[in-house]
Amino acid sequence: MTAVVVLFVLVVAVLVVDAIGYALYSRQPATSESFLVRSPIRYAWLGAVGLVVSASMLLTDHSFWAMDYFIMALLAVSLVLSALSLPGLWELRVEGDDLAQNGLLGGARSLSKRDISHVELSRRHAIYHIYQRGEKKPVISVDGRCVGILAFSAWLEHSGIKVTAV
Repeated sequence: MTAVVVLFVLVVAVLVVDAIGYALYSRQPATSESFLVRSPIRYAWLGAVGLVVSASMLLTDHSFWAMDYFIMALLAVSLVLSALSLPGLWELRVEGDDLAQNGLLGGARSLSKRDISHVELSRRHAIYHIYQRGEKKPVISVDGRCVGILAFSAWLEHSGIKVTAV
């Protein structure tokens, strides 16, 4: 029963922080020179649903041992989904000619427009892979389902950076 209360408090806390972050984000004026690309709030809602389902499964009396592993896996996935859209956890900030990415585990990268050699757009997964000059692996990858991706795509086109579909 204590685990269910903790999960419920966790769901409410994550959703409140996500809602406040998105309310503050929507108030920031986005211009063609300065904008923010973030993960969508849908992930937080999916994570909240998963946390509610795992909490309700903890309340039921089950005798099958594999259910415990399923509940723990569902709980872990739900926590990750809930945390993905927390403000500042993952975001790509564009200001003029500069890109700055805050990564998941504190990894931050910044690039200038002239440092980018090309951008590949994966047709299958709708992910923008940004390559730095002289690098063989993408330096930054941006999901095409993120909030602000249309402004990012327009910025790439306006900057004259070549985007190739792969």
